[in-house]
Amino acid sequence: MDTDTGPFARSFAATEALTVDDLRARGCSKWTTFPDCIGTFVAESDFGTAPAVLDAVRSRVDNLDLGYTTVARNLDLAESTTRFLTDRYGWELDPAQVGVLPEVLSSLEVTLEHFSRPAPVIVPTPTYMPFFHLLRDHGREIIEVPMLPGTVDERSTWTLDHGRIGTPSATARPC
Repeated sequence: MDTDTGPFARSFAATEALTVDDLRARGCSKWTTFPDCIGTFVAESDFGTAPAVLDAVRSRVDNLDLGYTTVARNLDLAESTTRFLTDRYGWELDPAQVGVLPEVLSSLEVTLEHFSRPAPVIVPTPTYMPFFHLLRDHGREIIEVPMLPGTVDERSTWTLDHGRIGTPSATARPC
């Protein structure tokens, strides 16, 4: 795919042109609940959707395939996930080690309950506000580590503050 003119590039260009008024006109909670504020309290995507995702959703809708997923599809997802993790990070996992969860908060809860010990948790901020409630509900001390602003190709970016995450004032496992 041509990255300068393909569907993702067009979607990204359309996203870059969005104004706060455009976002409020969509009517979503993030931009209409507090009209005098910039919506950073809820995780709704303001960005274009990847063409492959749009194609997959359209295919499911066109086929009226809107019920629960199958074991075979979950296995396909697990295999795709393990390939991605191997290719991107060099992590070798058996697809049987990958589970499917419905959304990010249940994923965080499973992680807390099964893969961590009761200890402080580093939370890069800004973040999805319900993370704080869930962590507190599980008795975790929260160590906020603000992300660092920067620019890449004249665009604003945010990156993890790896220096602060590794300091004694932030001794915990990143969440």
